[in-house]
Parts: sequence; C-alpha cells; structure tokens
Amino acid sequence: MKRIISVVLVLIMTMSLVACGGKTSSSTKTEKDYTPTYESVVEGIKNEFKDPDSVQLSDASYADVKDAENEWLIIGTVRAKNSFGGYGDPQAYVISCKGSTYKIVEEFNDASYMDNKYFVDHGCNAAMSLKHAE
Repeated sequence: MKRIISVVLVLIMTMSLVACGGKTSSSTKTEKDYTPTYESVVEGIKNEFKDPDSVQLSDASYADVKDAENEWLIIGTVRAKNSFGGYGDPQAYVISCKGSTYKIVEEFNDASYMDNKYFVDHGCNAAMSLKHAE
C-alpha cells in the first residue's frame, strides 16, 4: 500500500512539473526590434539601488540615438529607498538601453534642463514619453 501511494505521489509531482514548462512564442522580438517600456526600464535599473523593489520611475522620456543600431537613451526621475528605509529625494538619471540591456550613464539634479541638452548632444530624435502600464 505504501508503494502504491509513493508511486501515485511521484506521478502527481512529475505531472505538475511538466505542466510548468515554458511556453514557446512564434512572434519573439529580436534585439533589433526592441523598444524600451516603463516596466523594462524599472526592471533593468533596479539592481543599481539599495532597495531594488522600491524603485519608482516618473517623468521618463526616451529617444533613439542617431547613427547607432538599436540604442535608446532614457531620461527620467527615479526615487528609491535609502539605507535607512525611507525614500530619498528624486534624482534625474540618463539610462542607456542597448538591445534589452540597461545601464545608468549619468545623473543630474535638474531633469528639465538636462533632458534637452543631453539628447541634443547625442543626436537623438524627438523624445517620446514612457507611460506606466495601467
């Protein structure tokens, strides 16, 4: 009787693992087709902060870099919790996105001024806003 119960339990566990298999998608995006989203930017930079789960992005704009293959620049205001557990002051960051890899490249105190200057210096097209998915 114990063997029968053991075999049944093993079969149930095996079937549950098989059911958790990943789904394949026929329409996968390539790195060349990648466009940043609010969620992907937050996910891409959150490990740069002390409390990754507290990262909040606002006032984000992005633009593609001229003469660069699939490179995007994102500028936005980021807030995250500090070592004391409270939120620090919002800080403006310029984030580079190549393919689906994100990296903070610069930090500013005045996002409105630096938004235009940094984008112009890097030959970016007109900026588009990133919106939080609702």
